[in-house]
Amino acid sequence: MASSLSDFLNNRNAIIVSVLALLALLGLTAWQWTWWSNAIDSEGRDYRVALKFDESNAKEFPYAVKTQQGKLYAKGKITSPDKLLTDTNIDGKWLAIRKVYQEYRSHTEKYLCNCMPKKGCDVCSRTVWDWEFDKNEDRSVPRVSLLGQVFESSLFDWKQYKSCKIKQAKQQKKGLFTDDDTYVRASPTRRYRYETVANGVAYEGGFVSDHKGIRSDSSIRPVSGFLSGARIFITVLLVIGSVVASIMLLINLYQRTDFYDR
Repeated sequence: MASSLSDFLNNRNAIIVSVLALLALLGLTAWQWTWWSNAIDSEGRDYRVALKFDESNAKEFPYAVKTQQGKLYAKGKITSPDKLLTDTNIDGKWLAIRKVYQEYRSHTEKYLCNCMPKKGCDVCSRTVWDWEFDKNEDRSVPRVSLLGQVFESSLFDWKQYKSCKIKQAKQQKKGLFTDDDTYVRASPTRRYRYETVANGVAYEGGFVSDHKGIRSDSSIRPVSGFLSGARIFITVLLVIGSVVASIMLLINLYQRTDFYDR
């Protein structure tokens, strides 16, 4: 009778400890879910309250800007009411053209040398030459139009730049050095390539229209899918880990009880 009571108490204690451990781990899981939810809510707050516009309600966008309706989010194609940009080195007409300059420069790097089986290696220096970024030279049209509303082009950060090929044959006739169809070599130690933004490029972003005027606002954006995915992944991982850890703890406690009983 005493042995049965002892076994019952030991088993009960093992179960209680395992359940408490499970509850503590599930509490941690609930806390991290709340933390992620608050982060998601904070990031998406401005986007949720913003008035949203696309091609389906494009006619309402200029009115919202004119009447200063606060936070706005627009999605559409950017065009220009002004003359598009051209350059003699590339084909086409563009909203923006960027020259990315590089310079052939030297720098010193260290490497291991004179290596011996027992003495190890010395550290030596050598001069290395390579093309390095120097500067950007940007041009853009004065104004652009989005969903019927005309803006100063300076409101846009132009993340839509894409690499553009040069007219290599034309550059060779001019006597300029060229590297394939990407770079124009202005001199033996200086070259540049082109990046462009096409007319009609897709754009979406946030704006604020109030008594201060119209301005872009990068904080007005949809919630990142990464945050929602991370919240679900970590929660599932913690729940599975909590259950597995509690079961392993319970088994371990039972094994210890059996060992001491013997």
